[in-house]
Amino acid sequence: MLSGNARDLAEQALALNPGDALILFAFRRQPRGHAPLMQIARDLGVVTLALSDTLGPALVPTPDRLLSAPRGGVPGSFQTLTVPMLLLNALILALGELRWNAVTGPAWRADRTVRRGKECKLTCMSYQSLQESLTSAANRPWPEGNHMRLLSALALSTTIAAPVMAQDLSTASTADLAPLAQAEGQVVVYAFTSRIGRVEAAFEAAYPGIDMVSYDMSSTEQIARIKAEAAAGLPGADVIYISDAPVVMTELLAVGLVEGHVPPRMADRVPDAMQKPLLTQRLSTTVLMFNEESYPDGAPVDSLWDLKRPEWAGKVVMVDPLQRGDYLDLMTEIVLRSDEMAAACEAEFGEKIALKDGATNAGEQFIADLFASDLVLMGLTDDVNAAIGPKGQTAAPIGFTSYSDRRDNEEEGWALQVANQIAPANGIVFPALLALNPKSAHPAAARLAVDFMMGDDSETGGDAF
Repeated sequence: MLSGNARDLAEQALALNPGDALILFAFRRQPRGHAPLMQIARDLGVVTLALSDTLGPALVPTPDRLLSAPRGGVPGSFQTLTVPMLLLNALILALGELRWNAVTGPAWRADRTVRRGKECKLTCMSYQSLQESLTSAANRPWPEGNHMRLLSALALSTTIAAPVMAQDLSTASTADLAPLAQAEGQVVVYAFTSRIGRVEAAFEAAYPGIDMVSYDMSSTEQIARIKAEAAAGLPGADVIYISDAPVVMTELLAVGLVEGHVPPRMADRVPDAMQKPLLTQRLSTTVLMFNEESYPDGAPVDSLWDLKRPEWAGKVVMVDPLQRGDYLDLMTEIVLRSDEMAAACEAEFGEKIALKDGATNAGEQFIADLFASDLVLMGLTDDVNAAIGPKGQTAAPIGFTSYSDRRDNEEEGWALQVANQIAPANGIVFPALLALNPKSAHPAAARLAVDFMMGDDSETGGDAF
């Protein structure tokens, strides 16, 4: 299994030989290490196969073979891993069939028949003999003519359930948690931000021997997945890094699907209101942004109501509120602030707002007018940023996105800037929450990860930020 950052991948890839096959997994967006790893594979004469969803055709460079694994039927639906895992299992079984005699001979007795309707019976001799057999078979050469090598090691081990330690993990220091977490060996994190990839690399560097397995998915996707995994009795994530607080509190916390945890060192640093019922890691934003190269004199609008003017028709972009909870929260807050929206409308147009089309207040009317003005809905904030931010535009669109995405301006060649002087407000501030799975498979590692994700005492807050 090749893992790590781009440099680590390159070093590990040096073990590849002509005739080997490299299997890659890519979902939602192209991994940072994809391009250099693919180039190394091609230079070495290694066949590449990618397992991907709708991203597959857009991978650059393109793999030699592509297995398409759709993860959801409609936008905003639960992005299940059933299809990718089915294809992966089929691939593993096909590889295992190539070595049937080598792997299974000593450990299994098979009464096999090709006659239709008669089942194949497999009788396991013993776990110990099976383990010895597989360990031995792993070192045997592949049959002549089969040139595909597995780039991962298969290890079988037994785990003996240890009694619960007297010390409460929730009050343990990082020094006490670290050896316990290293014994667990892994921590699974669901996160609503792509920055989790950088956190993963930093955490693994800080705590060697603990594999942080992170999944970048929207809060809406996380909520659907956590509920589905709980219903199916699956372990799921150990740590949940999520926004969409109203839904999290009512649909996850209230029914015991997540629980709070405050690292001991944070107890007197984080205000009480941000510790309960779940820990706030930071305050995030969804605000109106513009391209400061395209509009060097500042934001091209000074009121939310400007967005309904004809000159902005088809030039306002945002993530579909049905796909991301924070954008639905933005719409909700606009309705809740209807009195302020009404005052801003009167200030902008010089007359009181006239409600129509069934709207009962100024907030509802603004949302109706905005959607009627050819509002452009996208699936990801990355897509919104890519529409607004690129330099070289003469009349760039504007839209709602996260202020923190300005961090990518230099790397992406963007000119994103926040529109500050907007009536009645330029957006919303909301908490980014950290929670634990009450049935975590890696409880010590989960608490260690939460502590790490709360940052350090440096000026920037450390790698977690």
